Amino acid sequence: MANPQTTFLPEPSWQSIVRSLGLSDREAQVAGLILGDGSCESAMAASLSISPHTVHTHLERIYRKLRVTSRSQVVSRIFQLYVNQEAATQTMPTVYARRRPDRRAQPESRTADLDSATRTEST
Repeated sequence: MANPQTTFLPEPSWQSIVRSLGLSDREAQVAGLILGDGSCESAMAASLSISPHTVHTHLERIYRKLRVTSRSQVVSRIFQLYVNQEAATQTMPTVYARRRPDRRAQPESRTADLDSATRTEST
C-alpha cells in the first residue's frame, strides 16, 4: 500500500514496517496520515472517504497492534522501528585482531644499535 503522506520514510522501509506490525491496508493509510500531518479523525475520514467512526476503529486497532495509547506514541513507535531497521541493514565494520609485534626483528635492531655504539666508543 503506497503511503504518499509519509514522505520522510522510504517506501520499502514503510512497507516493511507495515508488514512487521501486521497492519491492514486501511490501518496503514490511517497510520500514514498520523505520521504525515496528524490530522483529526474527521479530516482523516474525509481524505479516506470513510466515516469518522471507522477512522476511530482503525486507530484503536493500530494502538492495540503497536501496544500504545496515543498518536504521539504511534509516531514514536514507527520511527523507532524505522531507526532499528536502518541500523540492522548497515554493515558493521570488520574488526581485525591486533597483531603481536614480531619478536625476531627486535634482537636484530638491538644488535645494530650495539654495533654502532661499539664503533663510536672504539674510535
